[in-house]
Amino acid sequence: MTLGQFIARHRTAILGLSTMLVAAGGWAAATMPLAIFPEVAFHRITVIARSGNLPVEQTLTAVTQPLENVLAGVLGVEIIRSQTTRGGTQIDLTFGWKSDMLRSLQLIQAGMEEVRPSLPLDARMEARLLDTSAFPIVGVAVTSGQRMIAELSDFVIYEAVPQLRTIPGVYRVELNGAKIREYALTVDPERLVAHRLELGTVERAVHDANVIIAGGQIRDGYHLVLTVVHGRGARTDTLTDIVVAEDHGAPVRLGDVAQIEAAVREDFTRAAANGEPAALIGISRQPTGNAVVISDGVRDRIGSLARVHPDYTFSVFYDEADLVHDSIGSVRDSIAIGLVLAVVTIFFFIADVRATLVAATVIPATVLISCIVLRTLGMTFNLMTLGGIAAGIGLVLDDAIVVVENFHRHHALGQAGENVLKVSMGEIAHALLGSTLTPVVVLLPLGFLGGVAGAFFRPLAVTMSVALLVSLALALTFTPALATALERARVRPVRRGPGDRLTRWLVRSYARSLGWTLAHAWVAVLVGAGFVALAWVAYRHVETGFVPVMDEGAFVLDYWAPPGTSLEETVHMLETVDGILAYTPEVTAFSRRTGAELGFFLTETNRGDYSVRLRRGRRRPIGAIMAGVREEIHARLPGLRVEFVQILQDMIGDLSGNPNPVEVKLFGPDETVLEPAARAANRLVERIDGVVDNFDGITEVGPTYRVEVDEQRAKMVGLSAVAVQAWLETAITGSVVGQVLEGDRAIPLRLRYPEPVRTDMRAIQDLTLVAPGAQLAPLAALARLGPGPVAVQRARENLRQLVRVTARLEGRDLGSATRDVRAALARELVLPAGVRLEYGGLYASQQRAFAELVGVFFAAVACVVAVLLIEFGSVAATLAIVIGSSLALSGSLAALWATGTALNVSSMVGMIMVVGIVAKNGILLLDFAARGATGTDDINAALVRAGSVRLRPILMTSLAAVAGLAPLALGIGAGGQMQQPLAIAILGGVSLAMLFSLLGVPLLYLLLTRGRAVRGEQPPTDSG
Repeated sequence: MTLGQFIARHRTAILGLSTMLVAAGGWAAATMPLAIFPEVAFHRITVIARSGNLPVEQTLTAVTQPLENVLAGVLGVEIIRSQTTRGGTQIDLTFGWKSDMLRSLQLIQAGMEEVRPSLPLDARMEARLLDTSAFPIVGVAVTSGQRMIAELSDFVIYEAVPQLRTIPGVYRVELNGAKIREYALTVDPERLVAHRLELGTVERAVHDANVIIAGGQIRDGYHLVLTVVHGRGARTDTLTDIVVAEDHGAPVRLGDVAQIEAAVREDFTRAAANGEPAALIGISRQPTGNAVVISDGVRDRIGSLARVHPDYTFSVFYDEADLVHDSIGSVRDSIAIGLVLAVVTIFFFIADVRATLVAATVIPATVLISCIVLRTLGMTFNLMTLGGIAAGIGLVLDDAIVVVENFHRHHALGQAGENVLKVSMGEIAHALLGSTLTPVVVLLPLGFLGGVAGAFFRPLAVTMSVALLVSLALALTFTPALATALERARVRPVRRGPGDRLTRWLVRSYARSLGWTLAHAWVAVLVGAGFVALAWVAYRHVETGFVPVMDEGAFVLDYWAPPGTSLEETVHMLETVDGILAYTPEVTAFSRRTGAELGFFLTETNRGDYSVRLRRGRRRPIGAIMAGVREEIHARLPGLRVEFVQILQDMIGDLSGNPNPVEVKLFGPDETVLEPAARAANRLVERIDGVVDNFDGITEVGPTYRVEVDEQRAKMVGLSAVAVQAWLETAITGSVVGQVLEGDRAIPLRLRYPEPVRTDMRAIQDLTLVAPGAQLAPLAALARLGPGPVAVQRARENLRQLVRVTARLEGRDLGSATRDVRAALARELVLPAGVRLEYGGLYASQQRAFAELVGVFFAAVACVVAVLLIEFGSVAATLAIVIGSSLALSGSLAALWATGTALNVSSMVGMIMVVGIVAKNGILLLDFAARGATGTDDINAALVRAGSVRLRPILMTSLAAVAGLAPLALGIGAGGQMQQPLAIAILGGVSLAMLFSLLGVPLLYLLLTRGRAVRGEQPPTDSG
């Protein structure tokens, strides 16, 4: 039974099953989760360890190095980086892309527990696996004009956050700027001295009285009664009555030496929204969560909270759903526009409404049925999957066009009924199979692409492959079944349209051109060489980048106040930045974090970031807005260092471990040598055109003050360095000595000195300690006091010390800027002995991705060769199609160069796809030629005849592909820039596809066969 006979016999079943699958696909599409990017588990784990306020050098030796030594040996770790500051270290571990990251996380956590006994007792550690769900998708600011920050924080912690955590799909709800309420026991130092009280005595007395504890259960008759012991220190109204000591027989109450007051825990962070103090809530989603559903849920919950609690104001300062809505809407519009243009192209050539509708039906059917597969694979609707659908519109139509056009051609010959079905499908089924599998196998090697490129473009490749295979199945079953179902009962003369007249003229011109080309092969070879030269020139001049940059409608402004700047002074400086942002017309909302930043990072108190949200609709490009804000900040706050980056670009950089486009890494064992070299390199980088936000990598963490205890003097009064440190820590930072229960909340109780002692260095110098035996010991008499050295953060990579000189770019592509940086450093930078230079950042990621993509390209070509050898069993046909397809890449490079589009991961993926797309046309042509050459040695005539017959379907499929990709190539709407380079690369290649398919492939085939006849099937009769 032939395919045509099978379709004719089971037409009703085919149409019915197809309709059912389309309906199921509609359900799958409606329930598919929405996100901006695919679900990606980046192979990176971050460990943050904190240990009080240890100096940098001590943190390095006591915390960082022990952790590094253990974690570097975890199976699969490829790169280990660390950043050490006062009292904390951040260790980033990058794993191979074949690693099981959940198992790797468990191994990291096991390593952390292994090293814990050797760390300081107060060390706290946390490890996180970084993925796209690790960053907030919705940011909410809570402010109040009537409530103090402590009340606002209580409301957010106990009311707002629990409600947000219960939204379906929410992964984590994190707070910035919320303050933990405490009760402060503020000790009067003069009264301590007057009563000769040790600070430790007061601490122990409060701790012993701050109890609510069971004493046991008594069997009292018929009852079992629990006895509960309440100390007077468990309530604020009786706390001051605690007797802490005796002075000459008289009891000394806590109220005699201290007072209790409501306070908040000082964590050296601040948050604000639109210039007002705020608590910031970041909501991230689970891997299967729907960004739009979560956003709607957040807005619904905060709306309810605002109605019940009118004293509090809620504002959304970041919402990924806005970009999801806009981006998906733009891609949807591109799909619709591409569909309309492609359908118009089909109707133009065949002027048959029914046949056009049959072809047009294939697109929604393919998209919906593909959604069933995508949902089964656990994928989401995002920029990459929808981009794959949009980029594949023309390709999806290809098979339907070939089927419909062949039906139309046979109808024009007066044939009808099952005979058309049998003959038509018999002619093209074999070619359809090979021509569709070719672009599919081209996409297969993308599945082995690693890094950011693979993480983001694998979903696109999967989506396009699924859509192409579904379209092939429909072209071999549904399309001919529907075409015969809609066929008129009696044969009518086929109406000639403008496309038919154009086709007849093109066929005559093409036949003459191909005949001349085959007779003058040397001219065609020269033309081919010209295209190779064009490709080389375009390659040498085209800009290069990493991943496409799109206007996200929001950006992050990172800032660094001068080292050692107090938190209050930093906030005062930032009020100027608040004003600049408030008066920028495109800014609708912004939030500020000080001492914290977006994501999971170790942050000093003099740095932080702004999340800035721009208005939707018509406005200046985001690059111009960031440049304007940067210029004004530099003019008004020259001491404030700033960096600008879009939120999702920042996320991609952070997740890949290479956030800066330009990164010069200087390795060496001695920081006194590294730092001058880094400053010299930074001065050279700063001179490069297009470089902004450059930094020498030397981060000072502020001044220190040395208290060098004289052990002999301390021992004479019964003290030690440890005792002095404990006294100072309690006096300055405070010590939690208990808690007070208020309803269902336990409020910490902190013992500390009054604010003047905690905010004035001279008060520390005048401090008097009480030693055992009630001896007075002025601190100045026990220790040598004075300023210490300025501490500098220490960075290491693979257990080697380094300094990173970094920069971002504005109005400049990554490739040319990095070339200039390399040239300037090679020419002018003199490296000291023992210092080695390497280049990292996005440039290193780009180079790795490009190297992998070159390998993917050759793997794709190998896959195409395999399919062609199976299809034709002829080396000549295989080489002719592969060479012709590869020459079409000159059009891709020329299009990128002409449009000023960068050669990046997206455009290179597009160029790889060009090989498969262009090969489709060659397969259709040579398959027909092989049939026509049976029994004759006149290969020229067979090639001319095959080209004349296949000219119209090749022309239609090429124009349909161009029409389908045109909206994406224009980059219209939000998120359009992500797929624009890919679309431009494909359009450039497809634009030359007709030339190489219709002229180049036949010529190459003729030259490679050297005039020998080919074997094939008997060609069908055709009158023209």
